[in-house]
This record gives sequence, C-alpha cells and structure tokens, in this order.
Amino acid sequence: MSRREPHVFKAPEDGAKVFWKSLEDKANPAAAQKRAESEFPLGLEEAKASSIASSLVKLRKSKDDAKGVADASVGRRGFMFFAGASAALFAEGCARRPVEKILPYSKAPEHVLPGTTSYYASVIPQRGDALGVLVESHEGRPTKIEGNPAHPSSRGGTDAWTQAAIYDMYDPDRGTTPLKGVRQPQGGFGNHTPATWADFDQAFSEILRTAQTDGGARLRILSESTTSPTFLRLRDAIVAKLPKAQIHFWEAAHDGNAREGARTAFGQLLDVVPSYDQAKVILSLDSDFLGTETGSTRASHGFAKGRKLESSKDDMNRLYVVEPAFTTTGMNADHRLRLAAQDVERYLLALAKELSTSHKIDLGGVAAAVAKADATGIPEKWLKVVATELAEARARGIIVAGSRQPARVHALVHALNAALGNVGHTVQYFPAADPHQADPTASLKQLAADIEKNAVNTLVILGGNPVYDAPADLKIADRIKSVLQTVHLSSHVNETAEVCGWYVPRAHVLEAWGDHRAVDGTVSIQQPLIAPLFDGRADIEILARISGDTAPKSFALVQQTVKGSLSIPASITRTWNEALKSGVLGPAARPFGQLEARQTEIAAALAQAKPAAALSPQSLEVTFAPCPKLLDGRHANNPLLLELPDPVTKVTWDNVAFISVGTAKALNVESGRVVRLSREGLGSIDIPVWVTPGQADNSIALHLGWGRQKAGRYGDKHGFDVNPIRSSDATGFAGNVTLRVLDTNELDAMRPRLRKVGMAAGDSLLPANVRPDDPFEADTKKYKISQTQEHDTMEGRPIAIDATLDQYRKNPVFPQFPDTERKDRAENGAAIAVRETGSPDPHTPPLWGEWKEEKFFKNNHRWGMAFDLTSCTGCNACVVACQIENNVPAVGKEQIWRGREMYWLRIDRYFVGLDENDPQIVFQPVACVQCEEAPCENVCPVNATAHSPEGLNDMAYNRCIGTRYCANNCPYKVRRFNFLNYHTSGGFYDDVPETEKMRMNPNVTVRMRGVMEKCTYCVQRIQEAKIKAKREHRPMKDGDVVVACQQACASECITFGDLNDPNSKVSKARAVDRNYRLLSELGTRPRTTYLGKIRNPNPAMGA
Repeated sequence: MSRREPHVFKAPEDGAKVFWKSLEDKANPAAAQKRAESEFPLGLEEAKASSIASSLVKLRKSKDDAKGVADASVGRRGFMFFAGASAALFAEGCARRPVEKILPYSKAPEHVLPGTTSYYASVIPQRGDALGVLVESHEGRPTKIEGNPAHPSSRGGTDAWTQAAIYDMYDPDRGTTPLKGVRQPQGGFGNHTPATWADFDQAFSEILRTAQTDGGARLRILSESTTSPTFLRLRDAIVAKLPKAQIHFWEAAHDGNAREGARTAFGQLLDVVPSYDQAKVILSLDSDFLGTETGSTRASHGFAKGRKLESSKDDMNRLYVVEPAFTTTGMNADHRLRLAAQDVERYLLALAKELSTSHKIDLGGVAAAVAKADATGIPEKWLKVVATELAEARARGIIVAGSRQPARVHALVHALNAALGNVGHTVQYFPAADPHQADPTASLKQLAADIEKNAVNTLVILGGNPVYDAPADLKIADRIKSVLQTVHLSSHVNETAEVCGWYVPRAHVLEAWGDHRAVDGTVSIQQPLIAPLFDGRADIEILARISGDTAPKSFALVQQTVKGSLSIPASITRTWNEALKSGVLGPAARPFGQLEARQTEIAAALAQAKPAAALSPQSLEVTFAPCPKLLDGRHANNPLLLELPDPVTKVTWDNVAFISVGTAKALNVESGRVVRLSREGLGSIDIPVWVTPGQADNSIALHLGWGRQKAGRYGDKHGFDVNPIRSSDATGFAGNVTLRVLDTNELDAMRPRLRKVGMAAGDSLLPANVRPDDPFEADTKKYKISQTQEHDTMEGRPIAIDATLDQYRKNPVFPQFPDTERKDRAENGAAIAVRETGSPDPHTPPLWGEWKEEKFFKNNHRWGMAFDLTSCTGCNACVVACQIENNVPAVGKEQIWRGREMYWLRIDRYFVGLDENDPQIVFQPVACVQCEEAPCENVCPVNATAHSPEGLNDMAYNRCIGTRYCANNCPYKVRRFNFLNYHTSGGFYDDVPETEKMRMNPNVTVRMRGVMEKCTYCVQRIQEAKIKAKREHRPMKDGDVVVACQQACASECITFGDLNDPNSKVSKARAVDRNYRLLSELGTRPRTTYLGKIRNPNPAMGA
C-alpha cells in the first residue's frame, strides 16, 4: 500500500443520500472536518510533509528549550536502538508482565481435562421470558455464554445482557457474607457488621417462628417477577401453611399492563407470542420488541428471518413503528411516526375506526367505542395506508403494543388482531406461568398500604432493589424502615440492603439450581456451572425455609418439581438427564388457538379513558423506558454494559434526557446542558439533555437504571436517577412536566452526587480551565458526556450503502453502481452536492508479487466474513460477545472521551436523509476487515502485524513496541492501543480481584500497556476447530468455526467461513449481487464484505 499513489476521491457530485452521524455533523460539516484533522497536532499539511521525510523522532536540545529541536533526525534504525536501550534500562525496575506462579492439581477433578472446553445447557431468566443458553467452562470456571439452538426463545442467539452475565457473576463488589444491621433511631437499620451463616440461619428461624404465630398475617414476601415452576410451587406451599401471609411481586421493568390487557380482552392472563417470521406487515405501537421488551431475542430472530433476501426476486416484511423516541425497533422501521406516548392510544383508536368504517373489519361492540376517535395531528396516510395494508394482509399481519402503554391499549390490540384473523397464525396465545399474578405496580402499592397501616412485622425481600426503583409516591424506603424485621436477599449490598435488618448474599444464576418457563411454555433447568463463589443462597432455598424445610437444597427442590410434573414419576432419572443435556424439559405448551375477544369489556375499558392534556414546551411529557444497557439498574456495576454505547446516541457511562430539535429550540437548550425536570406533587430530577433526531416534540425520553449510589466500584454515581418523578399511576409516561436550566450554584450542589471522571481531551489547555475532577466543562458548564460515534470518521466516503426493495429490483448491483435517481434535495428543490454511494471493487495487483493472489490460498483455508446490513438491528450483542471472548477491557469514561475505546467490533450508526426530525437509520458493524493488501502491515517497523498463510492479519503481541503506525495507516480505524493497563484500571496486576481474573478466556492472551490489538477472526476458535477435525480424522467443513460475534447474533446477520469452499455460507453470501467491500477503492481487498441494506417502504406513504 505504501508504494501506491494515494487514492484521489471524486469531487462532490449529485446522486446520493446524505449520511450524518450527529446533528452537529449535519449542521456544520466544516467543524467535523476540523475535528478529523485534529488527529494531526502539527496540522494536516505539515503531517503530510513530515511523512515524506525519513525521520521518525526529533531530539530536543534541552529540557528547558521546548521549541529548540536538534537538526539530527533519528531514522528507523536509530529509533530501534533507542527503544532497545530504554527497555534495557528499565528492565530491572519495571517488569512489564506480572510474576505468576502455577501449581499442579494435587487431585484432579473427575471429567475435567486441562485445556479442554466443556459446555453445559442452562437457562437465564430475562424479563418475563427464559433464554436457553450453553455455558462454556474451562476447568470448572464459566467464561462465556452462548444461545442454545434447541431452545425456542434463543435459537442459538443471545442479547447483550446475557453475554455480559459472566461479568455480573465475577463482580468483585458482590456481597460475600451475611450482614446484620442495628436498628437506627430514625428508622430502618444501619451499621451492618459481618455475621456467619449459622448466625443468619438461627436468626431467620426465630424470625419465621414469630411470623408463624398468627398464620403469617403480618408476614410479607416481596420478590421479582418470576416464571420458575419451583418458585411458584413453593409459593403455593407457603400459602397453604401460612394462609394469611401475602407474596408481592415488583420490578421496575414489567409487563403488568400487557397482562391486564389480556385479562380485559380474554378474562385470563396470557402470554402473547408473535411469529414475526410469518408476518408480512407489522405495526409496532410504542413497542421496542427488538430491544427491551419481553422476548426480544426470539423476536429479533423471527423479524430478521422475514427480511432475508437471497436475490432481488425475494420478498420481505414491512415494519411500521409509532413511538415517541428512537428505539432499536424504531431504527429498523420502514416507516416511522414520531408521536408522543400519550397520543399512541389516540392513533390506535383512529386506526381502528378506519379499519371498521373503510375496510368493514368487524369489531362488534368495540366499533362504537372507536367511532368518535380524534385524529387531530395524525397524518392521514398513517391511517389510510396502514389500515389498507393490515386489511389486505389478513392472517399475515401483527399489531403489537409496548409494555408502557395502558392495559386498554393492549386489549384493543387483541381485538384488532382477532378481527384481522392474525390470531392462530401470526399471533399465538399461551397459558401464563402464573395465571393469578397481580399487576406488579398494584401489588407493590398494596404492600406499601399494608405497611402504612402497621399490618406488617416481617418483610422478606428476594432480589430487586425497591428502595431505588419503586415509584416515588409510594415512599418505599420509609415504609421498609418502619418494618420491625426485614431480610434482603441480593447479589450486592445495595440501596435496599442498607436499610434492612439482614443482608443475605444471593447466588448467581450460574451458581445455583433452578428452573424457568419461557413465554411459550417451554421449561428448562437452570444448571449451575460453579459452586457459589460467596456461599450465596438461591431464592427458592429461602422460600423453602419459609415453607418449613429446615435444610433446603436447590437441586432437590428443582428435582422434586420435575418429578411432580411427570405422569410416570419413576422416569425422573432419564427425563432429568435428557433435560440437562438438551436444555429443554419437554416441548412447548399448546397454544390456545382462536380466542374471541370480549368486546363489551374492551369497549367499557376504552370508555373510561380520560383525554390527555395537550403538550407544549411549558407542559412536557416524560417517558420511562428500560435502559438497553442496564435494564432497570440491576446491571449497574457491569463495566462492559456501562461503557456500551447507547444504540441511538452512542453515549457511554451516562444516561441523558432525549429532547427533539424543535423543543430544544423552543426552550433554548443544547446538548450537554443540565436541566431540572419537575412533576407537581412528586419532586424533580437533574439530568443533561441530548438533542436527538427523531424525538417527538414536547416529549422527553428517560432511561431507567442510572444514578445508583450503592452499585459498586464501577457503577456508583454514574448517570442520573429518574425514579423520583416516576409515580405508581404513571410508570410508563407522565405529562405536565416542566423544564428549566440549572444555574451555577445548582450545578455546584450536584457535584457530590456525580463521578469524578478525570481530565477530558476536550478541555481547554488554558491552565485556569483544566479541571480533571470536574464533571462539568470549565467554560460552557455543560456536563461532560463521552460519546463514541464521532471518533472514527470516513471522510464522506461510501460506507453503509442502502436502497429500497424497488430500487434493488431495478438495480441489483446498487452498491457498486448507484441509482442516479436516488438523491436528496434542499428545501428550495436544488440537488444536494454529495459524493456518490457507489463502492466499485477494482482489481488491484498485489504489492509483493503473486503470493497474495487468491490462487496462493488454493490449498489453504481462506477465511472470510459477511455482514448483512438488512438483518443487523444494532442490538450490541455481538459487541459484548467479542469483548467477553477476547478479553477486551472496558477503559472508563475519561478514556472514552479521549477516543481510546478498545472495542474490536463497533457498530456505527448513521442517520440518512435531510429531515432531522424524521431520518432513516442504518447500522454498520465494523471490525478489522482482514485486508489482503493491509496498509498496517507495511508500516510496522518490527513486523508485529503480519499476514498468515490463511490470509489473516495477525498480531504478535510480544513483538509490538507500540509505535501506533499501524493504527494511523488503517483506513477503517479498527486498531486499538493499550495506553494503560486497562485490565487493572491503570494499576498493578496484583490489585486485580481474584474473581475478575477468573472471567478471562484462557485461550486468548491478556494484553498489557503499550500493545496494539484488533479483531483476529477469533483465531483461537479456528485453531480449536482444526484440532477437533484432525482428531476426528476428517477435513474441516462449513460451520466448524463459529466466531463469537456470529454466534451471539440473534438475527443471523453475520456469516463466517472458508471462501475456498464454494458451498460455504460465506461464499454464497459474497456471491449475492448486493455484496460490496468497504472502501474497496483503496485497493485493500478486505476479506470482510457487506450486503447492502434493503428497506421496504410503501410507495403509497410517499417520501
């Protein structure tokens, strides 16, 4: 590469869509270019000139003379001399690698072979669903979680939370021993001191003996929602023994509205399972079914399957989304309507009216309830066109509502799906795991009322953190403090544990036996991979104690449940072993089939709705949604999830308030400005705003789970707690909210609650403005927000290439040769001058002779990868999977600000189009593309990066001296440099907790400071597959190697394999007409290719 003439880009010309990363990038391209040039401190032209010279280092004349530079230059050979001398001088006092001692087994465990990976089937509960998993174990130490292909909820895929669960288990801040508190004068308990398990068991026995004297009348149990058959069996046993005791359920992100909607529509609780792969038209009403809703992994698999295209002749589904803020689902929509959450119900009523009147869809008694629907402010085409499509796609459509929408909205959705013939085809109903479970909000409200009436003496809390995440109006913290005896089972000593009399360590799902039921009725056994690290107890063990079992063991409890479910109890051994092997305990439940909606009850529920007050900049709406990273705060001490870029904003280590462009202008606020949001009668929160494209006007989106004060060393004081303005009557969204910007004194008062992040690269270099520990920028007083999207720019070159289905059919090779009809125009109708989208793939002769020609690899493997941009939903599961598999560290907020993130795989998000209020979005996963003509290889002075015989761009870590020339010369910006010992938070290896060391993959080198790293195509998995094939005396076949990102992807967007095998999936993917190589005009010949994104808009909707 270094001997070729530099590629000259074509001048801007008409004929392409406009792509932009942020509003600042769109509004001020010159500033974006300036940021790109800031990579060169001396200036771009000076950097070009200096690159011509042969010198690498210039020697300063003296310490005091900063400007004086010696005339003598140091070339490559001299540079290597100085590097070697420096290493010799510091070798004695600065050991680069830690001293490690190893000891052999004194007695080897049975069935454990050192260096051999074992896999165990298990299940992980995930927001009302159960995700079947396969857990990788090395010598009894779980290190990686994959989806179980035999489980219907995962189909081999996972989500980011499941991938990061390994870090949750090895969290160094987990509770290690029971703690006993002392009653405080102001209420509650404090001054907790360590106690033994014997102390707790004795005290708990006394607590239960006291609680049982009146039949449990003053005993309450508060648990997270669960689908565990064993948990529900033990609950029934407790009720039978203590008929007056009550068990309540609460978690901040729940499906109470959806369940109550089913109760209204059908008279019973049901689990709704849409078949997205069978649908031709999907209408999502404020539902992030691809992101944070129940069953998102299953939904992602089905949705992507319905959009798979092998050629331009294939068809695909169409997705309409109505929502107030961009979600993962909204970003994948073919058509999206930004609408305040309170107006979604109004839209549904108007749509039902249109279906009933214009398309004669029989809604029975519901028709009268929707006849007076108000469609003010709703585009007419969003009613007529969508209704037409749904009516024409009878039995092939799906309408789905989000969990934060009221129960009556869900009930009306059930009525519409039934009337359209979707039930039994694209929508299935299954019996609920707990048909009698109350709405979580109502259940918690009842508990608070009982405590206030002094009807509770004993409260046992199993999991959760109600002191932090309960609705503010219930004042749960004060209620819990007033209870005489409180016990909290939790993984961490969190906000709730701090006010309870006893804290009890909770076993992780990978440490204890259990069972869970999926939404379709599939039951799986939760199999432990390791003994509890801190002797934690499982929820079912505590329940068993309450039911009268003096020495419960989770294994026996689960096995007893399985035995009780068998028609032939004697077959328990065979059934048990088969369930452990396959990961599923029998088939799924039988769906109900056709169900008639109770139209009278639905109409009555709709009639009770009160019209919402009009929104304005002076009376805003706020929406509450589970964070796509931390969920409801339970993952708040997981550094991988804290640092994971938000799918929409790409913000890390914080949450922000999403606000629209129009509302921001009306209120005169800008991104980073800290504001106070207030609700009358509740209180207020302080949070920075982020001006976000696609946000509904006068609606502000908030994420739950942030602002924890007792999360742990990683999560404490990161982000902003939004629960103080969340009430029990408005857990999903609320109106009548006011906003004002905080002044300097109020910002000063916030500082103790915020994390000190260190100096940021964006700070002014003036001495008076350098404030390393200040969470606010010195000059603007904006909150320091770390964001990754603008760190790597590709200078306006064609990258994420998209087209509509009609355009694809007209021009199947659109990535190489763009359609000249695709263009954006300004407000005055003039064509926008932008570069072409085409990415032609020229033939470039090899630099070093014929050895890099494809024929060289004829007798070797030629590994390659393909990303289908149509299938990628931007869920981030692959990003976390890559980190876990390859020991990629989190670096912290300040290092992210400096542009030093370590992601081997990133997902770039681009807004498409000129309308900042209604842009389209395209995702593009980018990792090392394994160039055949790699620019990085030719500039490394020590040959630390080199080409393997199979075409991989390999890294020799122990050879790397950290010049970073390779990163500078990489046009894809995918190389990562260890500026610090990130695995040790910049400290020493001896400071790393033992539990954190246990999470590392032993098959991948743990890198250290001064070393460059990047994607390796999971070379350790390639080698493992080779060894396995050799051991079995067979050649390698397609599918033997599954890389980490590919295995985690629920939408199957990633294909990997041997390009020398014409029948391999990756070879077939590369043969698809819309395949293209990223920046192929540079002549790098990347092994990773992309399939252009295809959208399926309805022409009747217009532009």
